[in-house]
Amino acid sequence: MKNQKLIIMIIASLLIIFTLFVPPFFGKSDDGSFYNLFTSNGIYNLEGSKEGVFNTQFGVGGEDSGEHFFPVSIAKFFSGEIFDIRLLALLYAPMYITGLCLIIASIKSDNKYIHLVISVLAAIILCDIGYIGYFNSFYTDALYISAFTLMAGSLMFMLSNGKYNIPCLVLTVISAVLLSLSGIGIVAAVLAAAIAIRFCFAEKFKAIPAAAAVIILILSVLLCGTAPNYKNDGTEIITEETTLKTLDAAAKNAPFLSQDYIPNKADADYGIKQVPGLWSYFRRFIPISSLLVMAAFFVAVLVIAAKSLKREPSLADVAILLAVSSAVFFASTVLTGGLASISRRLVMHQLSLDITVIISVLWICNTLLARRKNLQQKYGVNQ
Repeated sequence: MKNQKLIIMIIASLLIIFTLFVPPFFGKSDDGSFYNLFTSNGIYNLEGSKEGVFNTQFGVGGEDSGEHFFPVSIAKFFSGEIFDIRLLALLYAPMYITGLCLIIASIKSDNKYIHLVISVLAAIILCDIGYIGYFNSFYTDALYISAFTLMAGSLMFMLSNGKYNIPCLVLTVISAVLLSLSGIGIVAAVLAAAIAIRFCFAEKFKAIPAAAAVIILILSVLLCGTAPNYKNDGTEIITEETTLKTLDAAAKNAPFLSQDYIPNKADADYGIKQVPGLWSYFRRFIPISSLLVMAAFFVAVLVIAAKSLKREPSLADVAILLAVSSAVFFASTVLTGGLASISRRLVMHQLSLDITVIISVLWICNTLLARRKNLQQKYGVNQ
């Protein structure tokens, strides 16, 4: 199974690289949110750039107000007079691919077919253009998508092996702190610290995971919400009377991954390649179409995870982190911005929910396999 997993990881990684870097490559177009980032970071649209399409090159040296977004600053350092959008993908993609590989590596099942199918499912979900398209864009969501995936993968890998390792702890600290820059991401960072603390007392006290938890908590609190927010999605006044109605309307949009990507057709000789959007298509059929159904799903995950903490902590701990994070991302997104551009702005909720789906499918399959094994041992027959 290790060789099969390695093949899946390689294919998934190459697919992401091919989609983001090999012409005609894909990314996210501007929905009106880029202007504030441009004026704050000294970036401008080149003459001839079109609105509402995916532009790949920008000018360097425009207005600079000083409120910098550090990934853009790093990419600018390696740019000349022309800023290639793929420089941002070079920063985000390694974190994301590492997280993806760790998530696949953490998937374990006694049945080799289930093991393989869920690994493929994870690759299909995390390779989807609905997520990776953000890396070729100026949306700040790209940093948090890559950081959350890396954090989830690092924690899942350690928990699946029943012990911590220093490289994954370092990745957890880095990704949790990056996630806290968004403000609301501090919730996931604190939960990651709680999981690190659990490693301290697994058998006897261990200082290294304790130190990691302390570093996460201190840096997350100090840096919480310090990253600039350039979004210009419009505002909507939400009153007490309209809160539930607005949340319900957002829940109905939650299954839809935003697909505002445009292929680069600069060189017709390349033709137009297929985009990895299989999960985006199937995701719209996920039966979470109301606030009540969504709330019931989160409650079910949390209750089952709480009951499984002692029996199967590797899945339960991560399930709690993912479910709580997804619920918080959903509520905060809607309550702070209403329904403007909601299918795009819910991307962090969508990502955490999708990783929860991977965990849930794995837990269900492993539970059924364990039950079948118990029946075979009890009655001596196949059930």
